[in-house]
Amino acid sequence: MAAAATKRARADGGSICCDRLSALPDDLRRHVLSFLPAQQAVQTTVLSKRWTDLWRSVPGINLDLMHFRRSPYEPWTETSVRMERFVSKLLVLHDSPCLDAFRLTASSAGHDSRRHIDAWVRRAIRGDPLVLEVRTMSSDGHDLYQLPHLGSSPCCRRLKRLKLIGVSLDHSFAELLRSWWPHLEDLVLVQCQIGFCGIESDRLKNLAIQYCTNPPADVFVIRASGLAALSLALHNNSYGDGVSLHVGNSLVRASITLKRDELSPRNEAKILGSLFNVASLEMKDFQAMAILDTGLFDKLPTFNNLRTLTLNPFSLNSTVSDVHNFKALGRFLQKAPNMEMLTLENFWVAPTVELVEYPALQNLRTLILDTCSLHNNFGLLHHCLRNSPNLEKITVQYCKVSDGSTGGEGNTKSKKMESRNVVPLHCPKLESTELRYHGYDANIPILQRLLLGISAPKNSIKFTNMKYRTARTRPCHSWFALAARLDRAFTNSLGFLRDTNHEGYLLLMTSRQAHNTNGTRFRV
Repeated sequence: MAAAATKRARADGGSICCDRLSALPDDLRRHVLSFLPAQQAVQTTVLSKRWTDLWRSVPGINLDLMHFRRSPYEPWTETSVRMERFVSKLLVLHDSPCLDAFRLTASSAGHDSRRHIDAWVRRAIRGDPLVLEVRTMSSDGHDLYQLPHLGSSPCCRRLKRLKLIGVSLDHSFAELLRSWWPHLEDLVLVQCQIGFCGIESDRLKNLAIQYCTNPPADVFVIRASGLAALSLALHNNSYGDGVSLHVGNSLVRASITLKRDELSPRNEAKILGSLFNVASLEMKDFQAMAILDTGLFDKLPTFNNLRTLTLNPFSLNSTVSDVHNFKALGRFLQKAPNMEMLTLENFWVAPTVELVEYPALQNLRTLILDTCSLHNNFGLLHHCLRNSPNLEKITVQYCKVSDGSTGGEGNTKSKKMESRNVVPLHCPKLESTELRYHGYDANIPILQRLLLGISAPKNSIKFTNMKYRTARTRPCHSWFALAARLDRAFTNSLGFLRDTNHEGYLLLMTSRQAHNTNGTRFRV
């Protein structure tokens, strides 16, 4: 086949050395073209005779309104008209008997636009695609495109992935999921108007429902025994009793985002109880009382399979103090004894919380603190490090260190914070420490010193000021090699740590067993 293609390329007058693409088999070139925007696929006609009209039989069609925009200042109506003319001609001339993928992004503003979209989608459905993705954009968010009824259509029986953004779906959509699409595995609904109260499918493996609106109902039921990944963002929902999950034991990954204080603690605890088998869990805006209420949380099974947890702060009402936020974290971690990676986002802890309320995480290997508040004597960081004896990697990024104090009072608080954090921390298995921060914070050097003071013989430390996009990395694997490089800059005891982006100095804590000095300061 390759030899025949080479002869055809020579017959076209092309050079094999200079035009290797033309020597490829037609099916392979069609496959390559199916990943290009439709306009670029059509433009390949001018390359040579072998490319003429090849686009007409490509198995994938990609149409995006942004690809038709000639300038940022062009009115959207002109862009839409240009797209409508091109797509209408394209679909008339396209003669592939079957589609692998049809992806469409268009504006649904106006009756004519929705009429064109409907014609394009129906044409794509006749191609029996494996992948169907439709995204419509509306200026007011209410004038959405209505997906056509597909119940009587003999097509779309091969459909494996369906992604809909900004589309209106009526009650018949749930019936299609249940009985009409036998091979559908991936379903993504984003910012859609849904007119049904449940999803049922034994074949779904990946399900995402994010920021959709719905009519008032008691509960939204999801029955998918074969589901492996679930993503729910339950904002603007009208389900009084929340979501009822029946996902079996195959669920591996779950991401749940709730609208703050919209569901009762009981309903939120029920959602958590349905996720006990997952290995990766992301939780956002759950109520602290869903965890602290012993009558609810103690009845939940242990998350023995949980290895990765990402947690945004538990939402708190006026009757619950912020201390309970950290207590809820501690109680949940007690239910996850085998967790290996913990990410805390927008979290904080008061210094009055007792250490006993934070369980020992014997299996924790990676800790990420993202946009957390550490100004209370770095309490959150201390709790995590002291209770994670097998920690191997820690990343602290964009965390708030200062408490907003300025002037003399701020300097006094910084000195108090520095004096309190001289207590050594021991993480013998720590191999990587990274600090990312933005701009200048008077307490950043204290945090740097705290991280540098961790007793970890194999630790590699990296500080990055994202304002300047510069990184300071100092591996600490060989103390003797480090001493040879920096013997001219040895200083006594603790020295003074300055910001690398302002003064050009960095204090590097070294092992007391390897050196008699406690630190090294060097110029970069």
